Amino acid sequence: MATSVSASTYHQIKQFVSEVIPPLDATELTVSTKQQDDELQRLIDGCREEQFFFIVNLQEVSLEHAHGWAEMGYPDIGLTFRDYLNMIPNKALSELMFILGKQAYRLSARLGIVRFMKPKYISQVPLRHKNGTVYLCKRTISAWQLSNKGLIIKYLSEFTLLKPYEGEALNPRFHGLDEAVKESFKRMVSQVFAQLPISKNPYSPREQQILKLYVDHPDTVLSASAIADIMQTKPATIQAYNKSIIEKTRRHFTDELPVQTARDVAFFLRRNGLLG
Repeated sequence: MATSVSASTYHQIKQFVSEVIPPLDATELTVSTKQQDDELQRLIDGCREEQFFFIVNLQEVSLEHAHGWAEMGYPDIGLTFRDYLNMIPNKALSELMFILGKQAYRLSARLGIVRFMKPKYISQVPLRHKNGTVYLCKRTISAWQLSNKGLIIKYLSEFTLLKPYEGEALNPRFHGLDEAVKESFKRMVSQVFAQLPISKNPYSPREQQILKLYVDHPDTVLSASAIADIMQTKPATIQAYNKSIIEKTRRHFTDELPVQTARDVAFFLRRNGLLG
């Protein structure tokens, strides 16, 4: 299972990178080796026991300068990008992280907002320890190398181990950007998710409509009858949709998600950036 997850996501990342990053030479890169060396030393000196990091070379889809990964049971030397992908506990989460990362990259490139180590893109991610335990980690991504056209060529990915994973949402967000840009990112992600094929977005258009109604009324627990009135259908139909939403969510993500109702699912998806 882990190998197929890794291969699928790895292929998608390779394809995406080939589409957005042209061949470059050293004269087209903007971050100096000294800047990187100074920052790398600061990272190593300040790395606590529960922290670890690596740098992703997007052109090669490979890892550089992995440090502290013994915390997850892996050696720093020889750690590969596929090893990292294999730590993600299931395919749906892997796909979700790819969607979020791709849209963050596109937004950054479009707006020209990225500088060395700024802004920070933060999310929670579940990673599987070498011993099989899945932990929730805080991940912070920042640009490590940029082209003279503002494209991210390498990025730093820092992790802090928080606790055993219990189905928490990824809660993706930018730090250091104004609210308009943050809202633009949320819209981009939710629009992409709504248009995904069923293998990646299991919810039908009607189910997505119900989910959106729940998040649009955060202070009200909408009943099946209330939603039926809005959607001009029968309460029993809404109840059937709600049951389907819960079943699909647990099947698509994990049985361990802390969701009991379709409303819970709606807010889980919103915290993952998938519902505007």
